[in-house]
Amino acid sequence: MKLAYQWLRDGVPIPGATGRRHRVVAGDIGHALSVRITGSRSGFTSTVQESAAVGPVVGSRLTAANPWLYGTAQVGKTLAAGVRPWGPGTVTLAWQWYRDGDKIAGATAASYVLVAADAGHTIVVGVSGSAPRFETATRFSEPTGAVGPGVLHPTPVPLYSGVAKVGETLTALPRQWGPGTVTLTYQWYRSSATGDVRIAGATRAKYTLVDADAGYRVKVRVTGSEPGFTTVRVYSAWTSTIRPARTTAPSTTHG
Repeated sequence: MKLAYQWLRDGVPIPGATGRRHRVVAGDIGHALSVRITGSRSGFTSTVQESAAVGPVVGSRLTAANPWLYGTAQVGKTLAAGVRPWGPGTVTLAWQWYRDGDKIAGATAASYVLVAADAGHTIVVGVSGSAPRFETATRFSEPTGAVGPGVLHPTPVPLYSGVAKVGETLTALPRQWGPGTVTLTYQWYRSSATGDVRIAGATRAKYTLVDADAGYRVKVRVTGSEPGFTTVRVYSAWTSTIRPARTTAPSTTHG
């Protein structure tokens, strides 16, 4: 009698799997295997028998290690992941970062730059290892502490340009702040015998000196803010004493 074999995966024939033995491959993991045997002999009707299914097939287990984190848990800083080698053989590793247990979209590298949305939350990295004929395994790092706000840098002392005289316009020169895009706002102040006086409505980069400024000095405060970072306020130096506008003597008519 002649016997023919066909191996099945979840009841579906496996292409090329027609021997008495079937070598389990990665594609079999998670599926049930069975074999169909067809017996034939000249002058006789062929007979087909199918074995009971075995499975689902499980892969061998990888030797997996937990990753660890290094870096400062602060907005704007970079966290990096490290892990000991996995085995046996060549294991492909894939990374995923999590914020309070939720996946961070697109954060799939071995390092991650903390953003404003991370402030006040904990961060974990997961690493998944895969290899043919092995079950995929995932391990997680210990969480960071709550991510702290970032520190703006640089935050230069502002300068100003213009003439310290009533009627003239002073312009604040904040210079370059960082990192990223920092929103700057302004407030001008006038000196007085009792302390600095905030000038009402003087909240732009330019300020035109008025009569009330004469005899006093003026300075500007620049406030830098960026989501996830601590707000910073810096002050310029005082101007020299503001001079009054030049007055013109009233004209007279001589007869």
